[in-house]
Amino acid sequence: MEIPKEQVTFTVHPPVEFIYALNFTANEESLYKFYLDFNFSPSEELRLLIEEMKSKLSKYMSNELIYFFEWQDMLHILGRIILENETIKTTQDLIRFIEQICDKELLSYIIRQALYSENDSSQSLVCWSDCQHIAGNIRQLISDMDDKTDEDKEKLMECVENPSEIKARLCLLMTQFYEKCYKPVEHKILIKLESTKEKYERLLHEDPNYFDKEFLGNFSGFKYERMKIHISYFTQIRPWLFHTKPYNDTLWVNLGIYTDQYPRKMFTKAKVQKFVKLLSDKKRFEMVEMLGKKPHYVYELAAALELTPPTVSYHLTSLTDLNLLRIERKNNRAYYSLDREIVRELLKNAEEVLLA
Repeated sequence: MEIPKEQVTFTVHPPVEFIYALNFTANEESLYKFYLDFNFSPSEELRLLIEEMKSKLSKYMSNELIYFFEWQDMLHILGRIILENETIKTTQDLIRFIEQICDKELLSYIIRQALYSENDSSQSLVCWSDCQHIAGNIRQLISDMDDKTDEDKEKLMECVENPSEIKARLCLLMTQFYEKCYKPVEHKILIKLESTKEKYERLLHEDPNYFDKEFLGNFSGFKYERMKIHISYFTQIRPWLFHTKPYNDTLWVNLGIYTDQYPRKMFTKAKVQKFVKLLSDKKRFEMVEMLGKKPHYVYELAAALELTPPTVSYHLTSLTDLNLLRIERKNNRAYYSLDREIVRELLKNAEEVLLA
């Protein structure tokens, strides 16, 4: 273990599970494809639950769910809010918190997340406590972003120009989804997760080294003193992180409820398959080669590879899906570089899989 097991806390955190429910319902098709790519079949119980929740949404609410949560930043925005505000302990607490903060405070969370990178210099780019100047300072930053799609920029600009409307729409969506769709099943899900939490606590206590190797992988790129592990129904397998830095020296990990039924060797084999497939594309291979030599931003890669910036962004997403990249923001440009340790690990995994 990177840290003693006494500094690892297991939890079932209702607001975290609620936002994963929102995210899964909005991105059902793409998440099922992800599971298919990793040779995992989500439970029939999950499929039926998602269909049941979707059946209770009006057409308007379905569109709002897609608007906010197909936008992947929203999951991490809400995750950041939960992690930074320890008084948020229930789903109702989360909804009330967003209802009660001023619209520009919500905007500051949104923009901070949009500007987040592993270096996370977003705090220094804008004085977040000075709400009077947020809109004026942010428009140019959004316009200059080279790592965002036009659709993402348009959504961010709408948040800047209409923060009150965005807040009202988000609150209405979360309230309606909770009352109509999630509240009727929340207790059942939390009871199931509490039981699973006890199982993972026993596994950690019995063999910390095995637990770390099998379930947590390598979080050496993060600096933290404590780890909090939320057991999650809607992530199903493997560990997931919010795209935020550890808060109060605590790293939050969301561990899927069925991770123990999906051995790491299966996940590793699927990753190797995706890695080999990724490198089979000539342009992606050249991109990996370039990023291994030095950091590049999108327009540099586009010019060197004779591709359009949107095509480069598409390829970068493929690399990001395998955690192959590090991102650092300088002068509002996102610089991508290859995470050499992850690549070395994948190459070692490939050897183990192919030469076993």
